Amino acid sequence: MYVRVSGLIIKHNKILVMGYEYPGGYLWHLPGGKVQNGEALPDALRRELYEELKISVDVQDALFVCEEDEPSPMAHVVFKAQIISGEPIVQKENSKARQVDYLFLNEISNLYPNIIDALANYHPGEKVDMVYLGKCRRREWV
Repeated sequence: MYVRVSGLIIKHNKILVMGYEYPGGYLWHLPGGKVQNGEALPDALRRELYEELKISVDVQDALFVCEEDEPSPMAHVVFKAQIISGEPIVQKENSKARQVDYLFLNEISNLYPNIIDALANYHPGEKVDMVYLGKCRRREWV
């Protein structure tokens, strides 16, 4: 099983997402990526967001954990994060994303990892303990 970290970055009640085109349709991702061997989770998130979007972030609380079995076993860890420098711009040499944008939750139809229900109950100003969400729904759209 490998681990993917994601950053939940909220600005003006909108969530930072990256858009990807797949054979099954368009999909929004929380920005992040795979953790390398020996890499701490917050360090992996900082690295991925800098490589893909050229932003530096303050990685804060771990909010959600979920897992999936297909197409390969993976655990997702979603952290609250805040941009401390830079403006998010897709770095085409490091990402296959088509775009990056801030969207309201109700504007996001397909989200990876699939934590839309958990986000609907999340209140950014409140302190929360990390929540284990169980299995992420299979990515039928990929």
